[in-house]
Formats: sequence, C-alpha cells, structure tokens
Amino acid sequence: LADQRTIQVNVIYFPGWKAYLNGREIQLTKTESSGLMRIDLPSGNSNLSLKFQQTPVRLFADYLSFGGLTILIYLWIYTKKYSH
Repeated sequence: LADQRTIQVNVIYFPGWKAYLNGREIQLTKTESSGLMRIDLPSGNSNLSLKFQQTPVRLFADYLSFGGLTILIYLWIYTKKYSH
C-alpha cells in the first residue's frame, strides 16, 4: 500500500476473532451500524491473517454440550435395557 488504509471485512465481529499483521496480533475494530470488522493497515507490504479462535466461554459450552449428550445417550441405553 502506498498510504495507510483501513479495510472493512464483510464479516460481523464476534468474540474469538483475531487479526495478525506480519505475525503479530493487531487490534480489530467494528463498525457502529453493522458490526463489521475493520482493520487499520500501515503503508507498505504486509501479510494479514484473520483467525476465529476458541474463547473460554465457548470451550465451557462445548464441554457442557458434550456432557449433556453423553448423559442423554446413557439414559437412552439404560431405559432400553431395563424397560422390559
């Protein structure tokens, strides 16, 4: 880029999104009206990557869902086995 620019990514921001510029984490901002992600880029050549990563709350919810599913499967098998 010849000048510093701000780019808008047509993805709605949600906790877990991270932006990396040349391998270092940079700040993401979001638009007020739509919540789309914006990133300030310096002039020159850069390598930008966006990653959607796990958050502690999402990880807890995943374990909770897996535990609930395990219990449901166990109860289904138990009722099938002892319902006769």
